[in-house]
Amino acid sequence: MSGTLTTPTNPVKVCAKTGVGAATVNWTASGTDTIDIHLDAPSGTLFARGGRDGTAETGPWVREGTTLYLQNIARYVPLTPDNTLARLVFRTVPGGPCP
Repeated sequence: MSGTLTTPTNPVKVCAKTGVGAATVNWTASGTDTIDIHLDAPSGTLFARGGRDGTAETGPWVREGTTLYLQNIARYVPLTPDNTLARLVFRTVPGGPCP
């Protein structure tokens, strides 16, 4: 099994005042039909659930170092590093919109 987790904008432009921004996340996975994407740990907060390919938008919560984990969840395998297919670490730069 393998996968990719990407964003077309890394670094993400963030509000200079708050240090947060939003991004589009794309994924592909092979060898599994079902994936989860979790925030900051393989078993962290659920960000997205889907099939082999997909796209999701984050809210305005991406900060420097925010990490997403693409997890194989077929056959109810545990949310551990052994079942991580890909990881995405966000980098940021000032210049994004402020709420």
